[in-house]
Amino acid sequence: MKKNWCILILVCCTTFTFAQNIYKLDLNNFPARNDDKTISYDKKTGKVTIDKHGDVRTTTTLFYWLNNMDVSAYNIIRIKYEAPDGIGFSLHVAYPEGQDSYSWYETGIYCPSYLTEMVFPITAYPDHLEGLLIASPWGASTCQFTIKEITFEKVDNPVYTNIHITDEKPVVDTATKTTINAKADAWDFVPKLGVGYQYWAFNGEETREFDFGFDFSTTGYPKSRRKENLKNIKSRGFKTIRVLVNPAEQFMDDKYTLDPRFVSEVKEFVDMALEEDFYVILCGFFWATEVTSPDLVNSLHPVRYESVIVNAKEQKRSEKVLKAFWTQIGTAFNNSYDEHLIFETMNEPSDDIHPQVEGHDGAIDLNCAVCKSDIKIGNGYNQLIVDTIRATGGNNANRFIMVAAFGNPWASYFKLPKDKAKNKLIPIAHIYPLGVENSINPLYSDGIKKVAITDIFEQIDKCFFKKHIPFYVSEVNAPRQVPILERINMMKDFMAEVTKLGRSCNVTLHFNPIPEEDDYWCYYNTHTGEWVDEEYIDTVLYAEQGKEYPLSADFVKKNTIKVESLVGKELLTEPHQFDFWNDVAINNLTRTVPSKYKLELVIEKTGPDPRLTVNYIDGDRNWCYLIPEKKKVEGGTLEIYDNGKSNNIIPKAEKIVVGITEEYSPYIEYLGLHINGKDCLLKSVKVVE
Repeated sequence: MKKNWCILILVCCTTFTFAQNIYKLDLNNFPARNDDKTISYDKKTGKVTIDKHGDVRTTTTLFYWLNNMDVSAYNIIRIKYEAPDGIGFSLHVAYPEGQDSYSWYETGIYCPSYLTEMVFPITAYPDHLEGLLIASPWGASTCQFTIKEITFEKVDNPVYTNIHITDEKPVVDTATKTTINAKADAWDFVPKLGVGYQYWAFNGEETREFDFGFDFSTTGYPKSRRKENLKNIKSRGFKTIRVLVNPAEQFMDDKYTLDPRFVSEVKEFVDMALEEDFYVILCGFFWATEVTSPDLVNSLHPVRYESVIVNAKEQKRSEKVLKAFWTQIGTAFNNSYDEHLIFETMNEPSDDIHPQVEGHDGAIDLNCAVCKSDIKIGNGYNQLIVDTIRATGGNNANRFIMVAAFGNPWASYFKLPKDKAKNKLIPIAHIYPLGVENSINPLYSDGIKKVAITDIFEQIDKCFFKKHIPFYVSEVNAPRQVPILERINMMKDFMAEVTKLGRSCNVTLHFNPIPEEDDYWCYYNTHTGEWVDEEYIDTVLYAEQGKEYPLSADFVKKNTIKVESLVGKELLTEPHQFDFWNDVAINNLTRTVPSKYKLELVIEKTGPDPRLTVNYIDGDRNWCYLIPEKKKVEGGTLEIYDNGKSNNIIPKAEKIVVGITEEYSPYIEYLGLHINGKDCLLKSVKVVE
């Protein structure tokens, strides 16, 4: 009896202890909605409804007040939920003011749609919490999910729920009959592709900050609209879909095994596109910029993120990743897919841990030992990928493969891989004649046409077309902040080069899925099905067929940009002090000055050794020295060195005049003029006839 009494006491104590270590939140304390009414909570059902009213790029939150609650007795938060829309949400902790030492991503976890329970360890945070936040995913406009229960608990092993565990088997294409013609020639094939549309729904989050697991809707491409979007894109006139596939966080182990759910999802989309009679380009691996910045690493719950970097330090790991990825892709996509499926080795392979990006002004320096090593490694990656794809056999033994270069494919250092199949490789490049990001030119000109279009195609002619090798521009476009008629005129010239007789070439237009304030690459809204700037899109589609899209006279009149001459006007916003080669850029010389002119500089000497240089950036992004007309300058002496590649202007007077010839003005129109120097104050810059 005494023994049984002791057991009863033990059981009661255990039960009491367990009860004391679980705190269940009253979900009725969630507010009915947030202040901007983009997220609401139904207290009867626990259902959360998100409606951002079309502003899909923002994150909206619902706050649960804990009022500085002491959570020192607990080590996890457990949330039970259902997210049937295929879109998850994130749960975050909030501390009292002044105690927040973590990034937004480090304060939370993502609750994927395919799970119903997540464990969130909280031992790294302060002992008192101000509240919890339920946050919507970045790329979703509307969604619903139900919160079943939220508890604070004390457990023996406080670890995050592994959102990558699955019992699904690797995806294998079991078809046995080969259907690709081994004798088909890439030269005849490329013109059939028509204009392509870039659809990067499987590009991951490009970040190590947050693990979204198997959910893809956060990229801005709603899964529920895939079929409708493909139909809309097809009916517009596009014939090819370029699918960027960045596996990133989708590797499950140290053998680089891909999550079968990820492969199945890609396969489902590819099949859907093929059903709509598209050609499909499946491109592997995005650039690795995101893994090189410590600011993008989640220190509390690190995200497993695999990337490919063209660098000797990362070579062995990158090669293992590439081989594993393409072996699994080649196994999943084989005899069931004929020549309508094309593989593309990589997307813009780069070395972002080398100063190439900044130290060489974004260009490859052939005098740099690291650059020369990277060139060899980049060529080697392509060879490895081609060999890996061919080794999967079946249709892949003769599948067309597009090959991305490290650097420019028309440069002498690029080598097409050796291939067991004959005439199946297609070199590719990305070309943006009007620029990208911070270097966008708002006007188009004959100078830009020469540097960014004509000169490039002349190099492609020499390297590929004249050798019966086709070429594919797998990304080209112009951002919408450039006036539409400028874009139209640029793409008409570009497509004239693409379709010129004696060439085998085609293009994919780069698009973003949804519009946003500072990014104007969205011409088709994947959430609403709406097209914008249709005259521009149709101009490209017509041009690919050798036709000219008819623009109305009213449209041309309305959208013609009148450019005011800058001859004789001040180009500096304020005087610029040259202490030691700190340059000033002038970027408004497109169509504002004649093709041949004089540059008038007014300076004041401020040091013992004043010097000036006039620089430009060429079509390969190399920093170059402008040679003045007749190699002379008024008001100064020209000092030439480095076998004529470099020069200094030694000022002799306050006013210096430099002659700019037609040789240099196109480059200045394209990427601007740079004036550099030391020991002098630049007081004025003008263009004079």
